[in-house]
Amino acid sequence: MAKKKEKIKKVKSSPPEKPLSAKITGSDLVYLVNTLLSVEKMRVAAQVRLSHFKHAGKNCIETENAHKRLQDTEDYITLRLKSFVQSHPAYPWFTLVRGIGNENIAKVIGLIDIKRAPYISSLWKWFGYYPGAKREKGKKLEFNIQGKSMCWRMAGGLLKGKGKFYDFYLLRKKMFTARCISEGLEIKPQAQIKEKDTNVISEGHVHNYALRKMIKLFLACLWLVWREAEGLPLNEPYSIGIQKHSKAHFISPWDMIDKPVKSPKNPKKRKHATKKK
Repeated sequence: MAKKKEKIKKVKSSPPEKPLSAKITGSDLVYLVNTLLSVEKMRVAAQVRLSHFKHAGKNCIETENAHKRLQDTEDYITLRLKSFVQSHPAYPWFTLVRGIGNENIAKVIGLIDIKRAPYISSLWKWFGYYPGAKREKGKKLEFNIQGKSMCWRMAGGLLKGKGKFYDFYLLRKKMFTARCISEGLEIKPQAQIKEKDTNVISEGHVHNYALRKMIKLFLACLWLVWREAEGLPLNEPYSIGIQKHSKAHFISPWDMIDKPVKSPKNPKKRKHATKKK
């Protein structure tokens, strides 16, 4: 019996954890976020199950233990993600933007190889923000469809944050609405538009237009800050460098922050003792 117990103990014992790496690759970052979302979903399901047992005046030890382990795993991955995101070269900038959470920004930056994006438009193309970017049967996608959906999720956080990017969204929405009206278009909810209607545009179309503009501005700001932090070559935006628009329209990434920049503390100067002659 003693030998059997020893065997059982050996099977149950888990191998020692390997030391954590100081750096993380983009694919690892995305994997951690996907794992976190899956664990969170299972943890919530266990929590709901426990609430049902409690309501019925019962308990379930297996569910309680599973919930605790899932919570521990969720906390562990969240802590790891936070440390990786905080070590990112662009962290000093995007942490000052309202509505940017660790999970959403991790899924965006984790899909970017900034050295392979020599222009701002390179980043836009990678995420599918260019004219005619859509899925076509039998053709290979020229953009990252997962990245595009992550940008839309991140944009939802920016809208909820109601910071300067939200103000930019409202401005672009107002401008596009005025343009539609000047062209004789009527803006209606999608449910009220019929097939025979002409000169009509949906409210959702106006919203999506302004949202795309906000996302492209955020990606442009991210590109500028990240490339500068990495010491990579920078270039002027297409509208200024090629189309020769006025530089007065240029929006700096630091114009879009919502929180004050923390100035580094001045190190205390040591007083050197002088010998008396």
